[in-house]
Amino acid sequence: MPRFTSRTLVALAFTLVVWASAFAGIRAGLRGYAPANLAIVRFLVASLVLAIYAGIARCVTAAGGTAELSEAGEFRTRPDVAIVVFGENPYAEGAGDVPSLEYSPGNKRDVALLRRLRAADVPVVAVLLSGRPLWVNAELNAADSFVAAWLPGPEGEGVADVLFRAPDGSVRYDFRGRLPFSWPRSARVPAVDSGEPPLFPYGYGLTYEDDGDLQPLP
Repeated sequence: MPRFTSRTLVALAFTLVVWASAFAGIRAGLRGYAPANLAIVRFLVASLVLAIYAGIARCVTAAGGTAELSEAGEFRTRPDVAIVVFGENPYAEGAGDVPSLEYSPGNKRDVALLRRLRAADVPVVAVLLSGRPLWVNAELNAADSFVAAWLPGPEGEGVADVLFRAPDGSVRYDFRGRLPFSWPRSARVPAVDSGEPPLFPYGYGLTYEDDGDLQPLP
């Protein structure tokens, strides 16, 4: 991503999940805990997610621009770019079992946000937080750039380090990640020997020098 010297909109859609669901898996595991303890867990998880925004704001400010945080992706002045951070509902063990690989099948709020920003002629960088490969063809189609950031934990600011160039335009930190699993082409959970070719194979990954353009996906 080139450096931005004006306005960057950051939509942390994932924080809505934090506060709305209060982490269903954690809540189930903490039944009987004092409300104060559960509040601490909520605060810590939200802090990890907001660390990504802190890193983005730092990089944008260093380049002479401004960053605006908006959970719903709303803005008054059209930004030069929108970075939308979104991800799976938190889960643990069996609470994360799903019948298909489709991302958020019951709630299409995130892809709707991506499409709304694109419709407003705002370039969109999508950052997916997840603990597993997911079928995200709709989200890929709705974004100009797409990053699978997995689960960055307390090092959320490291996500921003690879999203931005240095103020002089040079690449400070290039992408080095490679897929530890193949990325699904469809929402079906494939058998080990299904023979269905993946969308992105095991070991796939891009750097700034690579051509990452994709044709629209089904």
